[in-house]
Amino acid sequence: MNRSFNKANGMIEEDPDNRKRIFLVLIAASIILISYLHYSTNPGIRDLHNVFAELYYIPLLMSAFTFGLRGAVIVYISISLIYFPHVIMNWTNATPFVANQLLHGLFSGTFAFLAGYLVDREKRNREQAEKDRYLAGLGQASAAIVHDLKNPLISISGFARRLNQGKGDVDTASEAIIKSAEDMEKIVHDVLDFSKPHNMDFRETGITDVINEVLE
Repeated sequence: MNRSFNKANGMIEEDPDNRKRIFLVLIAASIILISYLHYSTNPGIRDLHNVFAELYYIPLLMSAFTFGLRGAVIVYISISLIYFPHVIMNWTNATPFVANQLLHGLFSGTFAFLAGYLVDREKRNREQAEKDRYLAGLGQASAAIVHDLKNPLISISGFARRLNQGKGDVDTASEAIIKSAEDMEKIVHDVLDFSKPHNMDFRETGITDVINEVLE
């Protein structure tokens, strides 16, 4: 199973593309199965056909939650194209029943649109919230870096000003300036190291092997 590492929460998560492929197979299989039940069942058994029609909400709901509005609309159109011939074949036999099925199709289309729209809206809100949290964290990190750089900068500025005014010991001032510059350089290197992407290799292993490796 494909997995990925989420830096935000430090958790190993399943590959979203793999999850979508699984749901795509489930959606297609459910549509085929429900449609087969429709076409293989006697048209006169209307109660069963009503149940089968309700079952179409399952792939519609899965498509909305997995693929959003676009996926829900595509699945709804696919179901309609598959189911439409069945409606045509029974048009003259049971007009009220057919009308009920058409009305059900209209309701299911509305359901697909609303479900997909709400899922997409929730996804946009979640992405915006994550972006806001990221920017807030970036601002806090920037403030911390500026605070750490401020002290050596003040030291460098102070000693450089004293040297410019001909005050103080040159060697002492030079050492202080060099030390402050080295502190700033270390801070910059730490920030750069932290910002580098880390390639992590996750694989299953026994807890005994991990303990032995740590003890060694």
